[in-house]
Amino acid sequence: MPHEACERLNAYSGTLLDHEVLVHFMRIVSIYPNGISVRLSTRQTGVVVGQHRGLPGRPVVRIIDKEGEEAVGYSELDLAQHPTVFIDTVLT
Repeated sequence: MPHEACERLNAYSGTLLDHEVLVHFMRIVSIYPNGISVRLSTRQTGVVVGQHRGLPGRPVVRIIDKEGEEAVGYSELDLAQHPTVFIDTVLT
């Protein structure tokens, strides 16, 4: 998964990989690509629908609002605007 690969690359920053090159690389990749399902630290689940260049770990997530098992709408949560909310898990 892209987020796992980025974590591994970050672990090699400054040793096996040049830190400055890695910083530039991380600004242009999507750690959580559009269309991937995620679970947030708020326990909500959603789908990534947008990206922020320079903030690859803070995408826009569309959350399906449900009443019981029925979908009744959706909301979008921009993680760049909510610094205390994180992606906990990528759902496959």
